[in-house]
Amino acid sequence: MAKKSQDSISLYQNLVNEIGAGKPAPVYFLCGEESFFTDALQDQIQSLLPADLKDFNMDILYGTEQSIDKLISVARSYPMMSEKRIVILREFSGLFQAKRNSEPGEDEDQESTPAATELLIGYLNNPNPTTVIAFFDQKPPNAGTKLGKSIINNDNVRYARFDPIPEERLPEWIIEWTRSQHQRNIEPAAAQVMARMIGSDLTMVSKELDKLCTFKDTSQVINPDDVRKLVTVSREYSVFELKEALFSRNITKTLWVAEQILHTSKTTDAGEVIRIVAFFYSVFTNIWQIQRLTQKGLPSSQIKETVGVKNDWYFKNLLKDSRVFPYESMPLIFEALLDADRAAKGMSRMEGRDILFLLLRRILT
Repeated sequence: MAKKSQDSISLYQNLVNEIGAGKPAPVYFLCGEESFFTDALQDQIQSLLPADLKDFNMDILYGTEQSIDKLISVARSYPMMSEKRIVILREFSGLFQAKRNSEPGEDEDQESTPAATELLIGYLNNPNPTTVIAFFDQKPPNAGTKLGKSIINNDNVRYARFDPIPEERLPEWIIEWTRSQHQRNIEPAAAQVMARMIGSDLTMVSKELDKLCTFKDTSQVINPDDVRKLVTVSREYSVFELKEALFSRNITKTLWVAEQILHTSKTTDAGEVIRIVAFFYSVFTNIWQIQRLTQKGLPSSQIKETVGVKNDWYFKNLLKDSRVFPYESMPLIFEALLDADRAAKGMSRMEGRDILFLLLRRILT
């Protein structure tokens, strides 16, 4: 049946405990865009069978290559020299897409029919007790359909949806994952540093936590210095993320993102600064034009045409950005950009990092 109120870690851990106890449900439907959990649960389900029994009792299928009747036939078959057989179906929604029949002499495109869907619903309501079948998909089932209801509201089916962890909740996720999977504690500040260094790739976060917990004494709390020493920076920040941090007027985050851009850049620091200055010159030129035309009382449609922005979404964001920095600050911002450009091109002995940090501080002053 559906799991609705639990967070991703609790939901995952409950399913792992159920499977690990040797009492799996007859049917699993695991979906969501966060594949870290669904991939790990597939491994857990496959581990129900000893290696020497998998050849005869485990099928890994893809919905884009299977018909429903063939899938049900596999699920209804009995295990050989084993108590259970396992059927894994990836890309569940592919069952309902037109596909070419692979039988000799039958070259028509085949897709699921209402009768085939009813066959699947019938299996969900009366599954083979000797088979564990697990469906995987990025998309959740349509809760408004008969099939969707048979998946979500069915005592025979363990339904779980794992959505991506929002960036602002990633440090919280790291703290909970460290506690639940390693029985260790990590300081909130350390979790925040780790989130910034790696980003939302949960597989990479998990691997780096494994490393941290291996090298750190079990009685000690993981602190920010541990993270900086042992964790590999894997996230590549872009100038767009730097702009987002700058326009949030968060100096700490802005300098952090700038540091990471320089750290992962394939060019020199000075070359990267020149590229960043050019980007922000374009951004602030558009903002200055919008502010100037707004003060003249022009309507948004005319401002959009004058600035030369065709995309409505982009123009809407520019309007929002134009309210972050006052019109009176524009001359000082352009002066800071010009000074940084000259310095990066050799008219200063400052290091590229210092040039960029000074520029960002001047813009936010």
